Amino acid sequence: MKTEDRELLYRELCARKPFGVIASTIKDVDTNVDLGHGNYKQAKFTGRISCISYPTVSISDETLEESGDSPIDNVRPYLRSISSLTAEEEKERRELGIWIKLISKDKVVFKGIELEADFMKALNWIYQHHLDINGLIEKGLAYEAPDGMYQL
Repeated sequence: MKTEDRELLYRELCARKPFGVIASTIKDVDTNVDLGHGNYKQAKFTGRISCISYPTVSISDETLEESGDSPIDNVRPYLRSISSLTAEEEKERRELGIWIKLISKDKVVFKGIELEADFMKALNWIYQHHLDINGLIEKGLAYEAPDGMYQL
């Protein structure tokens, strides 16, 4: 992974952690079967980010009974594209004065936000709704969240 992509992913994960972002990683799983090199195989593990200690990210399942530590290069958050906003979210976005214009697949421009306090409110709303505003999905640094993954 390029350094600039790693830094972008790190900034995004740190900003989104308080909003309960879901991510996947690859971790070793005990198979209870001797595979010749131990009883472990690699498997995809999905859960909420519980701790970020660069360059390691911890992900825990919903019950907090299972967790996995992974290098940041192996972590992919689930984000929503701007086009996935529901009609209700579009209405809420307009009422908050958040005007989002998708310039291209990886460039988003915000309009109609005048005060710093309004900007922070808008940014928090975007993170709360897990929207990909930095093109991570397009860059392969995030997965497209399936419908209903996040209960808003």
